[in-house]
Amino acid sequence: MKKRIETALRDLYSAPVERPDPASIERTISKARKSLAFSAAARQRPFRPVGFLEILAGQVRFIARSVWLLQGVFLAVTCLIIKLAAGQRLTSVLYMSAIFTAMTALPFYGRAQRYKVLETEAVTRISLARTLLAKLCIIGIGDALCLSLIILFWAGSADSSIEAAFIYVIIPYLLAGTGSLFILNHCHRQQGIEIVCGYCLGLGVLFKIISDKIQFSRTELSLTLAVAVCAVLSILLLFECRSMLCKVRVNDMVPLMGD
Repeated sequence: MKKRIETALRDLYSAPVERPDPASIERTISKARKSLAFSAAARQRPFRPVGFLEILAGQVRFIARSVWLLQGVFLAVTCLIIKLAAGQRLTSVLYMSAIFTAMTALPFYGRAQRYKVLETEAVTRISLARTLLAKLCIIGIGDALCLSLIILFWAGSADSSIEAAFIYVIIPYLLAGTGSLFILNHCHRQQGIEIVCGYCLGLGVLFKIISDKIQFSRTELSLTLAVAVCAVLSILLLFECRSMLCKVRVNDMVPLMGD
């Protein structure tokens, strides 16, 4: 065995050494110089942060299609139920559909953490606050379109009016959205989702009880009062969105932790 190894090594070292082709050496040197020049140019290039529109376009590919598809299916089912319902059942369908519209984003809450995208966003220095703002814009666009189409589809019925649209659709949505954001801002992710589901279902039951008790006076609410209530709820909703963005912005300023 030892002699066999010695013989193999002797044959290997006694073999003539082939010199590399000069043209191949020149190509290797040229590629190395280009690589060094590119690296030097990259180091000298000023850092350009990713713009909000670029982040928004990226979130359209990542989350918008799924969110809008779910909202579209929900809208189609809601419009079918509105067409079949009538009278008191129709009003129940309206405020329950508004509440469920505010819940369509729950399946996608914490999606970045589940798919380990949060770490990638932090390493690439993408602003987490801007990313969250882009997601909120995408969800808000879908919700606004859903509510508008629900109101337009319902507008042909005898009970439709501007005041009723505020009472049955917009106010329930704002209450559900504001309360959901408040809960998510103060609870752990999974626990918060469960509490939000219970809150929205309880809100639907509460609207059902109130509509049964004061059925005679709910259309007497003036347009001014309805707009005022919606304005207050909209301000609270924006405040909760700002609180969520500020909470995420703190994570932009500290190292990403493993938890």
